[in-house]
Amino acid sequence: MLITDPDWSAPPVAFADAFLDPAGRLKIARAQNIYDVDFEYGQQSLRWENFTAGTGAITHMPMEGGVRLRVAANTDIAIRQSKPYFRYQPSKGVSASAAVLFGAPATGVIRRVGLFDADNGVFFEQDATGLCAVRRANTGAGVVDTRVAQAAWSIDALNGRGRSGRVLDPARIQMVVLDYAWYGAGRCRLGFMVGGKLLWCHAFDHANAAGAVLPWARTGNLPCRYELRRTGSGTADFWHWGVSVAVEGGLDEQRGFTFPHANTARVAVTTRRPILSARVRPLGTIAFSGTATAGGANSLSVAGGWIANQWRGMHVLLTGGTGAGQLARITGNTTTTLTVDDPRTLSASPFAPAPAAGTTFQIGLVNRGQLVPRQLIVSSDAGATFELVLNGALTGVAWADLAASGSPNSLSQTDVAATAITGGDRVYAAFTPAGGTGVLTFDLRDVQPLGTNVLGNTPDVLTVVATSLSGTANVAASLLFQEAMA
Repeated sequence: MLITDPDWSAPPVAFADAFLDPAGRLKIARAQNIYDVDFEYGQQSLRWENFTAGTGAITHMPMEGGVRLRVAANTDIAIRQSKPYFRYQPSKGVSASAAVLFGAPATGVIRRVGLFDADNGVFFEQDATGLCAVRRANTGAGVVDTRVAQAAWSIDALNGRGRSGRVLDPARIQMVVLDYAWYGAGRCRLGFMVGGKLLWCHAFDHANAAGAVLPWARTGNLPCRYELRRTGSGTADFWHWGVSVAVEGGLDEQRGFTFPHANTARVAVTTRRPILSARVRPLGTIAFSGTATAGGANSLSVAGGWIANQWRGMHVLLTGGTGAGQLARITGNTTTTLTVDDPRTLSASPFAPAPAAGTTFQIGLVNRGQLVPRQLIVSSDAGATFELVLNGALTGVAWADLAASGSPNSLSQTDVAATAITGGDRVYAAFTPAGGTGVLTFDLRDVQPLGTNVLGNTPDVLTVVATSLSGTANVAASLLFQEAMA
C-alpha cells in the first residue's frame, strides 16, 4: 500500500510499516535465523534456564509439544529465559516470533513474553486489565517500565476498531512478533501474526522523542523470556511453544576477540580428572571492589566515600567471606550503604546468609557476553583421552581472571586447580595415541557458546578432562575462545 510521508514537501513513493524492518529498510532479503528451538522432546535445558519461586512449576507437555508455566499461591513465580543473549549488530534489525497462550486476564496474574530480562528489553505484558506493550530500561535511574495499554496502541489496537478490523483473543493461541533496532535511539515494534498476515500493533519510537535523552535500553543484547507471576491464590498457566530469533539486513560474522585458556605446566594424569576450565567472568564491568564493614539481608556497608545513588541499577557480587557467590541488584546507595533486591523475585531481602564485616565484593554490571569455543589444542606424552564437559561439578576450583595472566582485555576466567569433576554433559571427546608427541588441534565451532544463568552469578563452565589410557600421561591443553561481548 502506497502512503505519503509528512516529512517531505511532495508525496514520495513509500511503503507501509509491514514492509519495512526497524531500521527503515524494505523487507526484501531473507532473514537469517540466529536462534530457533522447539520443545517436542523436552525443555531444551542446554539452551534454556528455568527459575521458579514458591510452588511455581515449569513442565514439559509432550503431547501438546510445548512447555507450561504454572503458579498457584501468593508470590509464586515461573521464568523461562534463553541462555544466549542475542548479540545486537548495528544497522541490523533483530526480530523474534513465538507461539504462546496467555489465557484470559485474571486478578493477581502477570504474564510476559518478549526479548527482555529483569533490566532491559521489550515485551507484551498481561495483567488483570488486559494486554500492554512494554519497553524496559535500566539506564541509571533504576528499572523503568513504559507501559502502553492495548486501547492506546499506536498502530492497531486489535479491538475491532483498528485498521485491520481484527479482535485479539488472549484465550486463543497466538503468534507474537517483535523487532527492534537499538543504536540507543532505535525503534521497537510489537505485533501478532493473524490469518497469515503480520499485524503490527504498537511501536516505540525513541529518536527525537519528547523527553528522550538516554537510550531506550542500556543494551541491545537481549534474551528471549517467558514470565508468570502470582499475587493472591488460584492456579494460572502460561503456555509457550517454538521460538525463533532472526537478524534482518544481513548477518555479519560474530564479532569478538580471541583469548587462550591454557595450562601453565603439564599435569600428570592417571585416572579421569579435570586439567583446565573456562567461564565468563560474572561481572563484565567492575566499577568498584572493596571489603564490607557490615551487612544485612538487604544491605552492605563500607566505611564511606561513595556518592549517593552512584551505584543504582548496577549489581553487587559477594566474592569472598560470608555469603560469597551471591549477587543482587542495587536499588540505591548512601555514602556508606548499598540497598539491594533480587531482580528475579523483587525481594527486598535477597541475601541469605547476609554479608558481614570482612566480606569482599565487587560492584558492576552482570556479564551477559558469551564465550564461543573455537579450538582445543592438546599435548600428551602417552595415550590419553580428552573430554569437554559442560557444567560439571568441580572439586577444589579456584577461578582467576584471565586479565591477570597476560590478557588484560579478556572478560573471562580460568581454572587449573580443580582435582575432580562429577556430572555435567560431555559435549566433545578425542584422544592422543600411545607414545604421542607434539600437539593435536580440534575444531570446536560446533560446541555451544558459554553464557550464564538468569541471575548472572552462575556462568556456564567448560572443562577439559583427561584420562590416561595406561599408566601416567603428562598432558596439557589450551582452549581458544572468541569473547562475544559487544
